[in-house]
Amino acid sequence: MRNHRCIIWVAIVALAIGSCANFNRNTLQTEYQASVPTCRSEKECKDMWSAAKFWVLKNATLKMRIADEDLIETYQPYVEIGSQKIAKVWKEPVGADAYKILVLVQDCYNLYCSGQNYLSAIEFNRTVKAASIQ
Repeated sequence: MRNHRCIIWVAIVALAIGSCANFNRNTLQTEYQASVPTCRSEKECKDMWSAAKFWVLKNATLKMRIADEDLIETYQPYVEIGSQKIAKVWKEPVGADAYKILVLVQDCYNLYCSGQNYLSAIEFNRTVKAASIQ
């Protein structure tokens, strides 16, 4: 009977930890979506795109493979282990001369680190948005 109680407590603790991680991931996903930068003029888009390139250059651990006016992308890791930050950035039209600048960042490659991926993407969004203020 004591073993059953122990197993039940372990299951409850595991569920609680999993729920907490899921809540954090959902909160970060919502924050990421709310912080996506949008440019509305040619100059603003150019400034924000330059900031996006610089962020990838400074923060990604792998070199840029593509860096043109519509796409920034790093090389993919040969082996998906350890901490290798990769990024893919693209523009999505949202109206006349307006674009969302979207990013996909991966810091690690398992189910438990999507929170870190969102934190990096939120940092990217803040950096790119700041370029439009200058």
